Parts: sequence; C-alpha cells; structure tokens
Amino acid sequence: IAEQLVVNSELRNKMQIVRDIVTLALEARAKASIQVRQPLRSLRIKNNQLQGKDQLVTLIKEEVNVKEVLFDEKLEQEVSLDTSITDELKKEGEVREVMRAIQDMKKEKGLYPEDTINVSINAKRDIADAITLWQDEIKKVTNASGLTIGSGELGGNLPFEITIEKIS
Repeated sequence: IAEQLVVNSELRNKMQIVRDIVTLALEARAKASIQVRQPLRSLRIKNNQLQGKDQLVTLIKEEVNVKEVLFDEKLEQEVSLDTSITDELKKEGEVREVMRAIQDMKKEKGLYPEDTINVSINAKRDIADAITLWQDEIKKVTNASGLTIGSGELGGNLPFEITIEKIS
C-alpha cells in the first residue's frame, strides 16, 4: 500500500505540472489571440520532469493543440509557444472550424453524435481545397456517410455554408 501511495503521489505531482504547463500555454495562446482550434507547430517547456513521459506529453499536445512538445532548460520563461501559422496549419484550423460547425448544426437539429448524416459544404476555394484534403477525417469525426464539397458564391462574408441531412 505504501508503494501505491508513492506512485499516486508521483502521478498527482506530474499531473499538476501538466495542468500548470497547459494553463501557461493557453494563456500564451490567448495573448496571441489564437483560438485553441487552430493547431500550432510546437510548445517549448523549460521543466524537463515530463521528458520521456509520453502519455503526459500527449495530453499536453492535445490540450494545447500543438504538433510537438520540446524540452528546453535554457528557456527564460516556463513555456514558449511557436505562434507562427504555416499554410498547412491554417488549413487544418479551417477544417477544424468546419467540423465544429457541422457538430453544432447536428446539435441544433436535435441529432445525436452517433446519428449518420450527409453533409454539403459550399466554401471559398482555399477552404474547399482544405476540406477535400481532410474529407476522410471530417466524415469520421462528424459521422457523415456522404460529403459534397463545392466552391460557389457565398452569402455575406461567410467563409463557408453547410447543410446537413440525417440519414434514416
């Protein structure tokens, strides 16, 4: 039992470090006005206590939405977020926004996450191209069996328009 308490105490300590890092990284995102849905390239962490703790590092990556976590004891601050957004990261962020919009529409229509749908998306050309690249992921995440993508005229200043239909 004493051994179990030591393990639990160590895990608690590591989880507190994770929470502190995530909080600091999310504050850095907020200061840079970058939404969490927008993936970023990397997060550098001064504290190396999580080095080699892959599950905890993965948790940080998911919570902060970064592709990689790097350890750098020479940092002046506790965390440093790479806020440069490449074209590829921008497209991925746009696709995440589309997926969120589809999920919101399902909820508004009283559908459940497991309900199968057909989706039609009309988007600006660059967003339509990104959707085409990510269509398998969009279908998986939104439980869509069909996905139609177009790039015609859009009403107002919208980057995309979406319609969904439940499949019986």
